[in-house]
Amino acid sequence: MKRIIFLVLAGTILVCGCKKNKDEVTEGTGRVYGTITDISTGKPIQGAVVECNGDTVITGENGQYEFAGVATGWCTVTVTAFNEVGCRSQYQKIVVILKNKSTQCDVQVEIYKGMFVIMNNNWGEIDNLSFENDETTYSFYIVDECALLEWKITTSAAWISEISKTSGKLPNNEGSGVEEISITIDRDKLSIGENTATILISTSLGNKELLVYAYKN
Repeated sequence: MKRIIFLVLAGTILVCGCKKNKDEVTEGTGRVYGTITDISTGKPIQGAVVECNGDTVITGENGQYEFAGVATGWCTVTVTAFNEVGCRSQYQKIVVILKNKSTQCDVQVEIYKGMFVIMNNNWGEIDNLSFENDETTYSFYIVDECALLEWKITTSAAWISEISKTSGKLPNNEGSGVEEISITIDRDKLSIGENTATILISTSLGNKELLVYAYKN
């Protein structure tokens, strides 16, 4: 399955606060600098990739970057930050570089925290399982390839006889962001007609309920 990439683009025009005169906008070079911070915590982001006019730097522990000798005129500062499993968030700011001047361009970045989905064999998102006729086993997938995820499955239905795995982490031991879960039901414990149960999937990113339907003639 293809890795899910989370990409945020934000464009903001930032103009140097000093008054521009004819000499400042003529050909020459200037400097742009700033600090990359997490919008949620305000803390500096280490390891963010900052690009300007084809040049690239990586922020250190203080989240700071600097480009010297940047040609005067418009310059796009692009910041790419990564969460713990490598999924990226990207932001852009446009600044005006003035001759022999320094322009501050701080960027706040929202680091992707992740989200998980429940999917069927066709990789469609689902919120229910349906056992019909003589079916006794059904498989689904917990998917989250862009965050660290701890998960747990619980149910109180007596006729759900087995759940192949009731807890785990993503990425799993194989490094995959996909976990296959198989549900087995005991048809002898079903009532005649439609039977309904709920499977609760609790995770570090929130909870989801999966409704389970089983039919018995």
